[in-house]
Amino acid sequence: MPILASAIYARIARANEHVKSLQTDIDAFCCRNAHDVRHEIDTETGEKIVVYYAREELPVTWSIVIGEIAHNLRSSLDQAVYDLTIRESGHPMDFSEFPIFTNHAAFSRTTKGGGLYKIRGLSQKAREVIERVQPFNVRSEGRESFAWLLHELSIIDKHRTIHLCRRKTSGMTIRVVRDITFAGNADLFSVPIGKLEDRAILARWKPANGLDDEVYMEATIAFEIAFDDATVPTIAGHPVIAICQGITSSVERVLALLESTVS
Repeated sequence: MPILASAIYARIARANEHVKSLQTDIDAFCCRNAHDVRHEIDTETGEKIVVYYAREELPVTWSIVIGEIAHNLRSSLDQAVYDLTIRESGHPMDFSEFPIFTNHAAFSRTTKGGGLYKIRGLSQKAREVIERVQPFNVRSEGRESFAWLLHELSIIDKHRTIHLCRRKTSGMTIRVVRDITFAGNADLFSVPIGKLEDRAILARWKPANGLDDEVYMEATIAFEIAFDDATVPTIAGHPVIAICQGITSSVERVLALLESTVS
């Protein structure tokens, strides 16, 4: 039987529902013909080029859903601190919330605004759990802190838009369908793994027998939806679903640890 309020776990369940729904939408988008790959002539260089065109914009509703996921998860942590404060101290305390700090000194402050001040009504065991999952501890182990990513996403969603982008994966292949005799040194290449921009040139070459309108190669592109560098630099290029699943699982683990501190 959970010790924390059922509303806290309802928020977690809601976040999980959003993640599953978002994954379904993203999978469908990536599988359908949401882009074109066209053969063109670069009039400036006299070369054949293969160009990527995005046919559909990424739905703005995805950013809204990610914001709702972050909000529900962040609120569940704050409410857990509030509930445990009442349980341990007998009454609520002003400015109680789940602290997330990248700096140990700031977390250790017991005055208003400090990390320990926010959880002053909790037991020593609960305070130790919260300190253990702080970004300054997790990053010291060479890992990114999901608590910090959650904190950042929650703030960004409140004040501006969470930007997403297409991220090319290693699944792109270019298959030559006609014999090509290159003029001089062929400069044939594919876009490296990373952000896939509209009108990106996937390949270019100069045929020795001159330019024509024939299709020389076919390109198949695999991509996923990722956070754009305009959102959170620390997760730029990281897949949206993996991050959402990661922060959800992280919050679930923290809540379980907090439950275990209650005798």
